[in-house]
Amino acid sequence: MSNRTCNCGAPIVSTGRGRPRVRCKACAADRSRLGKDWRVAHPEFVKGYNAGRRVRYAELRKRREPSREAIEAHNARLRADNRAKRATAPQNA
Repeated sequence: MSNRTCNCGAPIVSTGRGRPRVRCKACAADRSRLGKDWRVAHPEFVKGYNAGRRVRYAELRKRREPSREAIEAHNARLRADNRAKRATAPQNA
């Protein structure tokens, strides 16, 4: 059993699963409440933040087609690699 205490002096009770707690239940609830209260008081910041997250996610999801030059360069590298492997492979007699 751990004898750790929170900054408020309350003992920290570990659940035994996951990451160890760093705050007591009351302080953890207070920290959560602070964030929720701020989001309610500043909806324009939250709206802008969420819109920015959606745009970045949509950009990452776009499928980009490789250019013809990139495909040809890739195929040339594969052919060169295969020629090098054949050249260094031991010959079976």
